[in-house]
Amino acid sequence: MALFLVAASTAGAQIVSDMTPVTIREAIAMGTKAKDLGWYRIQEKARFTWPPLIALYTTPFLRVALAANNAKKHYKVFTEADVTHEMLAPEIQVLVPSQWADGGAIANVETIVLLPHNSKDASQAIHPAQTKDPPEEYKDIPGFPGGGKSLIAIFPIAVWKEGNDVRVVFDRAIPGAMGPKALGGCTDCKARLYLDKVR
Repeated sequence: MALFLVAASTAGAQIVSDMTPVTIREAIAMGTKAKDLGWYRIQEKARFTWPPLIALYTTPFLRVALAANNAKKHYKVFTEADVTHEMLAPEIQVLVPSQWADGGAIANVETIVLLPHNSKDASQAIHPAQTKDPPEEYKDIPGFPGGGKSLIAIFPIAVWKEGNDVRVVFDRAIPGAMGPKALGGCTDCKARLYLDKVR
């Protein structure tokens, strides 16, 4: 499964919550055309440090596009008849993998919430509607350890708002994006949501 996402749409597009036949066809066309497609990344923008990639997520539109892209890689044709109810569910599916920590230890995922930007007020925290263990095929994503506790968190689309912060708490510190000795590591990790190119 690819980690990097090809630009999904024109700037200013918003998350599609109602997948009509037209948007389903658009998603299939996008996935069929793209060379490689991956989940959206949750990672703070680099300024003075190199924050780690803390999570990945999908929307209904992207899930359909990913399925079409995967079919293309296997020389299969993906049509509207192949779209499942799970793909179209009006929800954000967030994959929060365990990560390597210092000394070869694994940092396990403990919590994921949404908060207003720069808030630490627990009363404002939006918890997932559901959490579950990732399926087996998610455990082989390059760059993340295979063991440890990872999490799939599901949020309603309505709460996935521009400018909110995603907060992920690990049971030990994870390193910055440039390695164990780089600045930017965290235990309570934060990344702001930017949705201008998210569908």
